[in-house]
Amino acid sequence: GGRAASSTTALSMLDRVCVVGSSGVVRWSKEWAPADGGGDIVGELICRVLLEERAAAYGGGGGGVGLYSDGKATVRWVVLNEANLLVAAVHQASLVLPYVEALLRETAGAFAARQQALPPEAHDGLFPCDAFSPAFDALVAAAEERAAGEKRAARKQRTFAESKKYEATRKAQREEALGHRRGGGEAAAPAGGVTPAAEEGGGFEEAAEAEAAAAAASEGGLSAEEIAANLVRLKKAGRGGRGGRGGRGG
Repeated sequence: GGRAASSTTALSMLDRVCVVGSSGVVRWSKEWAPADGGGDIVGELICRVLLEERAAAYGGGGGGVGLYSDGKATVRWVVLNEANLLVAAVHQASLVLPYVEALLRETAGAFAARQQALPPEAHDGLFPCDAFSPAFDALVAAAEERAAGEKRAARKQRTFAESKKYEATRKAQREEALGHRRGGGEAAAPAGGVTPAAEEGGGFEEAAEAEAAAAAASEGGLSAEEIAANLVRLKKAGRGGRGGRGGRGG
C-alpha cells in the first residue's frame, strides 16, 4: 500500500535499498514501501548471516551477490570489504528481479567512490548522505533503460524467428504444390477431408493449388485482392478440367 501509484517500471518493485557501514550505521537509504509486518530483514541478515560468517551459504561470499529471505521479504546484498560497506536491496519474496544484482554492484561502487574522498573517521558521519540520492537515481534510470532495451531486443528476436518460420512454411507449401503439379500425384487431403476438386473425380493439380492458396491465406501471407484473384483462377481451372473430361459416366 505504500508504493507510489505512478510507479510502473520493474525497478519500482523494490521496497528499499540501503548502504550500511561495518559499524552498523546506515549511511544512506531509499525506501519505496514499508517492510511487511514492520520487520527489518536487513538487520536479520546482519545478525543471522553476516555476523555468524554464513554469507557463503547464501551466495554472498567472495564479493558475490547473496540472497536471504524470511518468506515474506527477500534481501539481496553485496559486501565491499575494502570499503567496509554492505549494500542491500529488499523486495517481496514472491518477485524475481534479475536486474538487482547489477544495480547493487553499481550502487556499491558509486558510494565507495564518494566515501574515499573522506578520511575513515568521517565515514559514519555520511549518514544520511542525501547527496548520494541524485547519483542513485541516475543509476536507477540507466538500469531501467537497459531493462527496456533488453525487452525490445528480445521482442525483435522473437519477431525475426517467427518471420523465418513463416517463410519456411510458405516455401514448403509452394514446393509441395509444384511437386504435385509436375508429378500428377494426389494432393494431401486437408484436415476436413478430401479437397473439393479431388472429390469431383480428379483435378489433383487444382486441389494442390487450392490447398496452398488456403494455407497461405490462413498465414496472412496474401492480400485480400490476391486471394480473390487466385480463387477465381482456380474456379475457372476446375470448370475447364471437368468439362474436358466430358462429365461422369452413367
